[in-house]
Amino acid sequence: MIVPPFTYIASVEAVLFCGGLPVFAEIDESLCLSPEGIRKAITPKTKAIMLVHMCGQMARMDEIMNIVREHNLTLIEDAGQAFAASC
Repeated sequence: MIVPPFTYIASVEAVLFCGGLPVFAEIDESLCLSPEGIRKAITPKTKAIMLVHMCGQMARMDEIMNIVREHNLTLIEDAGQAFAASC
């Protein structure tokens, strides 16, 4: 599962507790996963992306959803760090 390297450790631990292997991808200036970083981290074994919206910022959802659809991945969003954020 693709995860951000900048997040609360529980996000990564959840992947481990479920038997998954966390794969870190690059973040952008919003401190959220970048679409470019996600693309570079995808392998044939990738099944999901855990996206954490950080510090009141929202990730670039339109671009990320295009990647999710293109690769038939599952998207898990953690918005605990960006409660009530909007674009």
